[in-house]
Amino acid sequence: LVARLMNTDLPILVSGESGTGKSLISKVLHSFSDRRNLPLVPVSPADLVDIDGPSKILAKARGGSLIIEEISDFSLESQARLVQMIDNPGEYSPRFIATMQGSMAEAVESGVIRSDVFYRLSGATIELPSLRECVDDIVTLSEHFLKFLENEGGPKRKLGVKPNSKIKKKNEFILDRHIEMKYGYDGSEFSFDNERPSSSLCLDPFILTDFVTNRDWLSFIEDKGYRRPELWLSDGWEFINKNKIDKPMYWIDNNELFSLNGVEKIVMSSPVAHISFYEAAAFSRYKNTTLPSEFELEYVLKNSKKSGNFLEDKFYKEHSYMSERFFDSFYGNLWVWSSSPYLPFKNYNSYEESLSEYNGKFMCNQYVLKGGSFATPKDHIRASYRNFYYPNDRWQFSGLRLKESID
Repeated sequence: LVARLMNTDLPILVSGESGTGKSLISKVLHSFSDRRNLPLVPVSPADLVDIDGPSKILAKARGGSLIIEEISDFSLESQARLVQMIDNPGEYSPRFIATMQGSMAEAVESGVIRSDVFYRLSGATIELPSLRECVDDIVTLSEHFLKFLENEGGPKRKLGVKPNSKIKKKNEFILDRHIEMKYGYDGSEFSFDNERPSSSLCLDPFILTDFVTNRDWLSFIEDKGYRRPELWLSDGWEFINKNKIDKPMYWIDNNELFSLNGVEKIVMSSPVAHISFYEAAAFSRYKNTTLPSEFELEYVLKNSKKSGNFLEDKFYKEHSYMSERFFDSFYGNLWVWSSSPYLPFKNYNSYEESLSEYNGKFMCNQYVLKGGSFATPKDHIRASYRNFYYPNDRWQFSGLRLKESID
């Protein structure tokens, strides 16, 4: 992506947490571009305090590149002068490169960044993952730096971990042994009849991944995932072709979607939402994984604190669990599709009177979802709670996590 953008005249936004290399990428974009022999000029909030700041910066750049470091640190007044500079570049038109921590779309929503700045600087976006999102690279990077240290005269060191060792990633759950688990609800508080009676079964070792993101889904689309019949269940293939489905529900295109807040730019680091069971199953096959069973999801929930993006958080939309607020959360955000058909538990009996018809009559041709969503009150969800939808349903706040087997 960096190589493709080097010689473009589009404004580029480089986003990522502190320490991910935003400044380095910005310099690379200039140093290997057609403008490399022209000035590379950093722009700070102080440069735009005076009304003639924009003209001074443009004169200094002489058609090179301007790096606007941490755009979220600029006051709204400075951002207005920045817009003036972008709209009136003068005799020489420099290339604008901006950096910031976090999501610019979310910063606009919170009022930190002006919407006109957002639209002018988001011509192309490079999102840099944090190291905790690239845990598999830790061993490789450590070996590189140890070798560098040795070549510089330092002591010879070896890692105490093998390169292929499994390291737990953030928002990933690992069960590394065979266990017998108790599922369902057997407490004295209220539960629905479909959560009873409680029983036991055996689970094999598995890994439950973080939520699949919009960025992951865009890659699936670009790799013609919706046009590859080998990935789809037969009914799913018929469903998407009959209904001309080639993207998640409420995606307008590959850049914008319709949300509870209206039309918004797709935040690539956020979980993909409003997908059917058919789509979830196709994506899991695309990734050579499977969907978790409802019992595997229940085990994860029972062994996790009840934290996450709930109705009380007032986000009213899905949110990346890579943010510090939601690290290692397995509840809330989006209902997670399971591979389990919605069926009665062994020795199931429906409730009587007013609740007698609520669950049993729906136990046909549906699949179980677990965990709650951003629209779920925190006191409404529990590990044994079983939501259920038809495999073609897409309107609900649903997403997916993948299951990887451990040999």
